[in-house]
Amino acid sequence: MVGLAMCWLGVTPREFMQITPIEFHHAMVKKREFIQNENEFNLSRTKIIAETIRMETLFLVNVQLPRNKKIRKAQRLFLFDWERPDPTKVKRQTREEMKAVMKAIARGNKKR
Repeated sequence: MVGLAMCWLGVTPREFMQITPIEFHHAMVKKREFIQNENEFNLSRTKIIAETIRMETLFLVNVQLPRNKKIRKAQRLFLFDWERPDPTKVKRQTREEMKAVMKAIARGNKKR
């Protein structure tokens, strides 16, 4: 615990011995909140920079494309990890939907 207090809180061993356990706990909680806020700020700044780079790339690509082939949405170039759909939230097909798809495939194969 002394190591944590020295590293995270910047206190000396003598100062650590003078604080109560509840003071130590509160100081560690506040330090963790500070680090989380700093990480969120850095992530938002990174997103802004990444979006700017993607827009510049879109401009450079569109300059070289014919008018009818120009890309309108920057996300069509590439997606960032934070824009990808969460695989845990993807809707799963029901049994009825699966059966309907299989029947449609079977009907399609018989026509050939």
